[in-house]
Amino acid sequence: MIVIPNWKALTVGLYSDFVDIKKLVQYYQGVDGNHGIHFKSVSTEGILYYDHFDYLGGGLQSSAGKELDTVDVTRKLIRLSADNSFSLTVYRIDPDDIYFWASLFDTRPLYKDLKSEFTNLASLIKKMKAEGLTGYIETFFEGELGGAVFFRSGQVIHSACFIDEKLPERLPARDRVLAALLYFSQKKSGVFNVREIASTRQPKDKKGESDIFNAHVTSRMLESLLKSLKGVMAGKNGHGFDFNILLKKKFIKKADKYRFLDPFAAEFQYTEGKVVYHGDADWKQVAAAIFESARELAEENQLAKQFDSEIEIWKAQYAKELTELGYDE
Repeated sequence: MIVIPNWKALTVGLYSDFVDIKKLVQYYQGVDGNHGIHFKSVSTEGILYYDHFDYLGGGLQSSAGKELDTVDVTRKLIRLSADNSFSLTVYRIDPDDIYFWASLFDTRPLYKDLKSEFTNLASLIKKMKAEGLTGYIETFFEGELGGAVFFRSGQVIHSACFIDEKLPERLPARDRVLAALLYFSQKKSGVFNVREIASTRQPKDKKGESDIFNAHVTSRMLESLLKSLKGVMAGKNGHGFDFNILLKKKFIKKADKYRFLDPFAAEFQYTEGKVVYHGDADWKQVAAAIFESARELAEENQLAKQFDSEIEIWKAQYAKELTELGYDE
């Protein structure tokens, strides 16, 4: 679910047919301020979030699917722009808001499949206010996504309704969208899910900018890197090869230097495209170890040039992190 609240549009009327998406992304990544770049085509929608220090995350969704893709979103949108005519809008987002919206792609279920026959939506909203929810309630009516109510620390900060039906004039005008959701919850069979933001990133102090390796960003950074490496190696070896076995063999060789890479210790795991880490070493050390291992694997398979080309956008996104690691090429 991609939602665009009432943000101030900085740039409108751009189309991917006439814009170099890569340069646009790199430009706004370097511009001071907090921005969201929204992509919209007939078949696909996506958004990328940046603050003036970092790429915060993004989401990509096809009109036919309900699942959000949150891995390697920038590169996928650039590739899709070759076959999709995206309309592009760049929004300036309040610093107090951008970390909330960027964190919506990292949520966990709190309550699931609450049926309207037994759960009153108004009462559920009241309950979430009392519990101090930071997250959202998503509503489904008759099997289709109906809308959502977004909370920050128990306060409703935005509502979205996706049902295109005529509404009674008597609905209150103050928050007509929320009123519409409550109205449909009484008229239609519905299901409600409550999702809680796993961790909301906070703005970094410029003076403490070196502390840029946190679990949320670094895990996504490494997931994208390893996915790129897997794709490059699959191009040479065919999709039948087992990337995870090759990666574990490399980790075994590196375990003397980075003990947390020892597969038998299971502190660092890469499974089904996801990074999980439960060790004592900080995330900066983890990032250094994985980047070093990935580059060595590419070199050992005579794929260094292909790999560097594949992660060009990735390196631009995570330039500050790479500089911290000593890679500022």
